[in-house]
Amino acid sequence: MGSLVRGIRGAITVERNDAQEIIEATRELLRELVQNNQLEEEAICSVFLR
Repeated sequence: MGSLVRGIRGAITVERNDAQEIIEATRELLRELVQNNQLEEEAICSVFLR
């Protein structure tokens, strides 16, 4: 049987254009995506940041 592949999108906003603030907001987004979509972290193959 093949593997299930799906795409999930999300976005963040931050108060300041500050690298640390962006990293923290991105971490929170990824935690929420994993939790809300019942994902296993080991099953995530890539994350694209734009």
